[in-house]
Amino acid sequence: DVDVTIGRAKGSFSITTSPKDIDGMKIALLRAAEIAKFAVPVSFERKIPILPERLPDDSNFDQRIENMTTADALDLVGQATDDLLSDGLSLAGMVSSGAIYEARANTLNNNLLYHAGTDANMELVITNDKEKWEIQSSQSAVRFSQFAPEELREEFALLLEQYKNRERMSVPVGEYEVVFGRDAIANLMNYFGWIGFNGRSLKHDMSFLKEDDLGKQVFSPLLTVVDDPSFSDTYPYAFDASGIERQAFPLIKEGIFQNFFWDKET
Repeated sequence: DVDVTIGRAKGSFSITTSPKDIDGMKIALLRAAEIAKFAVPVSFERKIPILPERLPDDSNFDQRIENMTTADALDLVGQATDDLLSDGLSLAGMVSSGAIYEARANTLNNNLLYHAGTDANMELVITNDKEKWEIQSSQSAVRFSQFAPEELREEFALLLEQYKNRERMSVPVGEYEVVFGRDAIANLMNYFGWIGFNGRSLKHDMSFLKEDDLGKQVFSPLLTVVDDPSFSDTYPYAFDASGIERQAFPLIKEGIFQNFFWDKET
């Protein structure tokens, strides 16, 4: 990804290529510069951060995750569903894994910010085709040792017990209290990150939160949200895209809205 800034206008261009393809990268740079010439300037002054010198951040990298095999995936699935698939039940899903390497630099100095990380995800679905219902569960990990297929098995066993033995009923249209599972909460928080806590979205009138909401009781007092880089399950970076060391950043405290996310540009 290449960004070229000309005053308050910015042009961006992306290319997928080999690290050795210098000519291709030069073309990407020239195209980003050309786009910047015709880009609509923003209302604020764009600032390119001076990147500090940082050691490479590979605290969330696990070679075992990067080198996961089909046999590893099948073994995890087997442990998670062992003895649960009786007659009439079928299993589907996927196990994915990979590594990401990210390097960031600009023209203000020769410093390079480097991150390396791994993650893996297991999503499984058990279906009863005859009765037309399905249950699903998932688990993710930064390190292979974090996988706990026995916990997935316990969850599936509990859900199967409910679906097999509880009386079915139709729920009338109305208002109900519901309990979100972890996948639903993760999707909701991701959504909030884009159109809620994001300062850029605020400036573009795309956020459901307003500056006047800061310090006010906007959410339930039972809700506290903190972006905490010490919590490894969130795939955190030790420093941000500007090279600033990350600290715990409160967003919501007991329902009171605390902060928007900002970057150097906004």
